[in-house]
Amino acid sequence: MFSKKEDFTNTIQYKLGIRFDDLTSKSYQNINELADFFIEKNKTSKWKTLNFLQTYYHHKSFLEEETNQTLNSNTNLNQILNKHQKTNYFEFLKQHKISPIELSRPNYINSLIIWFPIIGVLGVMLISTYLITKNDWSGWTYLSGLVGIIIWLLIIHLSKPLKTKFNPELFLDYIKSTYVIRYKELSKKELSPQLVKQFIQDELLQLYNKTFSFEENIPND
Repeated sequence: MFSKKEDFTNTIQYKLGIRFDDLTSKSYQNINELADFFIEKNKTSKWKTLNFLQTYYHHKSFLEEETNQTLNSNTNLNQILNKHQKTNYFEFLKQHKISPIELSRPNYINSLIIWFPIIGVLGVMLISTYLITKNDWSGWTYLSGLVGIIIWLLIIHLSKPLKTKFNPELFLDYIKSTYVIRYKELSKKELSPQLVKQFIQDELLQLYNKTFSFEENIPND
């Protein structure tokens, strides 16, 4: 069974997007030491992974003021933001020359849009082919496939007002996705080592329910 520190060592690599083959819970004692591992690897990497933290904390500050709530990496944006706050957040993104990731339909609607052509069009066409070849039905039967396409397009069009969901929905995942899509511009922001340490500190708080100083030893249990 893994200790808290071992779990954290694996999780923080995933969340920051930098993995080490040899990093273990025994490789570091405190936040400063762990942050140095990530900062040094980021310096030699062509893809500046850690630079997303500038965007992360900038947006975190805005959303915390907007919602009057404390956010963390696991905050669900769909749960914390109402319609008005979503609009304000998108305006905030545009003001900083970031095109927002398009909102998504509910999962059940997305599933319907994905599967309907297979069942409502292709399936109908196969049945029509069988009826025409085996039962000598009229070739007009194939028009049922066209009806299926029309219905599918109507579903897509009529469900546009339902595009109100963030996807990804977790705050960290949304920011990292935004960073990847807008990498050319956002990666130009210089990395602050202080933000790397702050992020590690924030993640430790979620796990231990305790704020560690940057020099304080993290327990091995």
